[in-house]
Amino acid sequence: MGCSLEDVKLTSLEFGFNIETDKEPTELLELNVLMFDFKAPCVNPKNNKNEKYMKYKFSEYVVKIYNKSLEYHIKDKNILRIEVKYHTNKRIQKFGINTLADLKRKEVYKALFVDFMEKFNNLLIVDSFEGNATMSEEERSLLIKYTNPTFWVDSRDKERKKLTRRNTVYRLKKKCNELIKKHGLNRLKDKIRVLLYEKFNQLINSECECEGVFLVPN
Repeated sequence: MGCSLEDVKLTSLEFGFNIETDKEPTELLELNVLMFDFKAPCVNPKNNKNEKYMKYKFSEYVVKIYNKSLEYHIKDKNILRIEVKYHTNKRIQKFGINTLADLKRKEVYKALFVDFMEKFNNLLIVDSFEGNATMSEEERSLLIKYTNPTFWVDSRDKERKKLTRRNTVYRLKKKCNELIKKHGLNRLKDKIRVLLYEKFNQLINSECECEGVFLVPN
């Protein structure tokens, strides 16, 4: 006997997108995608010619960004995949998802996409971690420091041990993001963000019988 969609409980879920980029994905991952929430990836294999990815693991979800072209031997396109895997039913229930039947509702995908983009925004993606010609030497030195994961490990450790002022890490993150924006080192990330919105709007409205749901980049 078959079972209805309402009978199939979900305990995990993967949500992500394949996007075509101008830049070769492995090069992008090696030179431009640096950290997630100013933390280094938990998994980042560097010497495997058959795959290239970065993975960030947390208690309720995993963020993975990888070269899809390399994995599937696609030679004529640069396909980058970014995905979030939620591995607890507690997490996916926050989106109104309990059973397979819930995945028929568009508002569920909108909620998933909002959360996905919040996580994308936490990726530190810079055009060049060495800065550009518009920066002073002091600013360039700051950027190199801010894009080094060890700096953030040390900063968090000092704040945890109360060796620095409260919210020091928060202020440092803000300074880093302001520096990147000031010198236009966020163009690549902005371009990827637009591609993600375009892909979501394309997919969510591909077989729509009702008025389309459109989201636009902030």
